[in-house]
Amino acid sequence: FALDHQRSGVPGFINTAQDLFGNSRSSVAFDLPTTIHELVQRLSTGSPHTVHSFINAHTMLPLYRPFLPIERVEIITRRMVEGVSAKSLHYLAGLAASRIPVLKFLRYCPLCLRDDERAYGEYYWHRSHQIAGVTLCFRHHSELIESAVAVGEMRSRQSFVPLSPDLVSAVRVMRDISHLDDYRRLANDAYWLLNLHKTEKAVDLQELQRRYL
Repeated sequence: FALDHQRSGVPGFINTAQDLFGNSRSSVAFDLPTTIHELVQRLSTGSPHTVHSFINAHTMLPLYRPFLPIERVEIITRRMVEGVSAKSLHYLAGLAASRIPVLKFLRYCPLCLRDDERAYGEYYWHRSHQIAGVTLCFRHHSELIESAVAVGEMRSRQSFVPLSPDLVSAVRVMRDISHLDDYRRLANDAYWLLNLHKTEKAVDLQELQRRYL
């Protein structure tokens, strides 16, 4: 969304929201956005995305799905497709009661920045870098660095902030390596959960819940 806003040259965030979602008041929360049906309808001709493939590929719902009752997942999905406030979705997903500290700033991996610039000529936010409680990049196992973009801004209806050089800081080393293997395992497991929908093998949800809850 942020790159689309930057490239479009549209002067205001409200105008970009109108273009993308057909509603200038749509919630564009980075984790559980809404009005996805309207967004998918506006994608370019030939886009492979359906509302469900978009939710699986670009939101945090796949991370939460295995730990929620099926009925609640269906409600959240329906509301993401239609359009409600992001705050109500966070309550439904149990995030308001979570003991894991929420992110204060969007994060990035310095090595992913390097790879993205080489591959695409620009930076972009990675979904796997924005998981609360995960401190390492699953791919490089380097520390995730806080940017200058407050998460509260990204929960606003009117913020589309692309990742750019002026938002990043110098590379830092891991501050605490005493549990580095645990950090790596957590990063890998979180990425696996985000992409669980891609697996062709049946997954035992009860075992999954026993392992992580």
